[in-house]
Amino acid sequence: MSERAPTLLSRLELAARSCARGKRGRADAIAFRLREGEELLGLAQRIRSGTYVPEPSRVFITERPKYREVHVAAYRDRVVHHLLHDLLEPVWERRFLPSSFACRAGKGTHAAAAAVQDALWSCTRHGQVRAYVLQLDIKSFFASIDKSILLTRLRPSLRGLPLLDPAPSALSVAQLVEVVVRHDPTQGARQLSPKHLQRKIPPHKRLGGKGPGFGIPVGNLTSQFFANVYLHPLDLFIKRGLGAQHYVRYVDDFILIHRDPARLAEWRGRIEDFLRESLHLAVHPPPARPAPPLLPEGDSQVSPVRRAGLKPAPTGPSLSVVFDRDGSSRDVVAGFKPALGSSWRAGLKPASDGVDFVGYITRPHYVLPRRRVVLACRHALQRFAARARQDDLAPNARLHLPGLGRVRGSAQVLFVDHRLAEQVRASWASYEGHFCHADAHRLSQRLPQDAGAAAALVSVSAGLCTRRFGRERLHESLVSQQRTLSEGLRGAVLVLKVGRFAEVPLHQAKRAGLTVVRVDRRRVAGVPWRRAASLVSSLVARGLRVGIALEEPRAAGAVKVRTLRWVITPTDVRGVSKSNTEAET
Repeated sequence: MSERAPTLLSRLELAARSCARGKRGRADAIAFRLREGEELLGLAQRIRSGTYVPEPSRVFITERPKYREVHVAAYRDRVVHHLLHDLLEPVWERRFLPSSFACRAGKGTHAAAAAVQDALWSCTRHGQVRAYVLQLDIKSFFASIDKSILLTRLRPSLRGLPLLDPAPSALSVAQLVEVVVRHDPTQGARQLSPKHLQRKIPPHKRLGGKGPGFGIPVGNLTSQFFANVYLHPLDLFIKRGLGAQHYVRYVDDFILIHRDPARLAEWRGRIEDFLRESLHLAVHPPPARPAPPLLPEGDSQVSPVRRAGLKPAPTGPSLSVVFDRDGSSRDVVAGFKPALGSSWRAGLKPASDGVDFVGYITRPHYVLPRRRVVLACRHALQRFAARARQDDLAPNARLHLPGLGRVRGSAQVLFVDHRLAEQVRASWASYEGHFCHADAHRLSQRLPQDAGAAAALVSVSAGLCTRRFGRERLHESLVSQQRTLSEGLRGAVLVLKVGRFAEVPLHQAKRAGLTVVRVDRRRVAGVPWRRAASLVSSLVARGLRVGIALEEPRAAGAVKVRTLRWVITPTDVRGVSKSNTEAET
């Protein structure tokens, strides 16, 4: 018995599930799920009747790494994008070349960086032979895509796809693709960014800046996929037409590696011609570089190099590369040879200088994170450090803690901000996920110091960043809640408010100097809440670390919500943590 063909509604349900992956906490995803049945039935009806039209999008401006206009489609339109992607991806994945790494399963930036290093390792023969890199970037790529050419590339692959719905008026896959591609997201779009940021985007980089027949929005899943389809002929031209062996592309940024700079300079001209004639695209001109120092014909290169305190490296047919004492390289030209000048004008550079690609500086023997990424990480951690609060109390000084009272003693008081802790965890996890694919172990160990007091809110071990203090969750009993609140306190005494009393866990009662008594058929160790500040001050005076949790009126499971608010660490007269001093001893 043959399996029934999936219906339009079942396809939309799978697309909605794929669209919600990783976004379940967002407001638009929650609103869609609350009315998911009604939303999917409405989408299916519009596609079945042939009346589907995308809704106006929202537009905002990103500032990092550069100013860019991003269009966000309505959530129901994103479900349609996932529907088309699920139908088209299996067809095109068989056609794409391995040298394309963007928006493909099993690919990505890390795989692209690894492919670049493999290419450098192979082309330079394990770093023993001089090689050169040609790196090209297409100007205003997404805003310059010709929709007619894109649809022409897509149509042959749409002929064998199944019908979305057997109704005569239903849109076919080809018609739905054309509706999505031809749609102008700028019509009725709602601007979310202030006008001073909108003015940062030049007209030629805005969607629709080249006319209604050009440009697809940045930010849609279909846009990333269509970009690979649009540049697939370029991949074929470079790999099969030019015969380039070492070629890697990520969206509109691609590199070629070869030992002959003249060959790369020739390839650049042919690539520019192909892009202009076949795809109506252009590449950025090579960056302006100072002219290399010229030596007269017949003059020896060895004596000037040695007199400058430099050491020579293997030379090419028209280029001698020397390394300064600090390891940086620069080129010295022997004579006035045309091939070399064309190579410089083509924007070539030695592979030994490293390849700046997909967030990494890649060399044959090692990979480093891009300096801009490291600086962005440091700035983010420093912003977290400015928001975190940690007060140092001098001996006999008092500090008023809201809801608790005044505590005294020589101590450090860490104010536990759970929202900030989650932001630090998420930010550091994203950067560490980038650094772990580079040779940056010592950098990963050193960077958390920039977070200052905020670093005390998280725990970093073996590259894994977790919140140091447990998050709020449902509890069946007070004992399980105490166990959760004690996570991350590292042996500190937990003092929590339970009604009108300040209690500590029973296993810490003897250490805190409290007697276990029975109250209302429950064994407890504590004091009335009005004496909680005195209890905390006495524990600090005895050199014990203390964590304090306050009670909130709402419930979480069978008990009320209690949140860790402060962690107090006693210090000696020099301001050094006693716990740290004891550990060193």
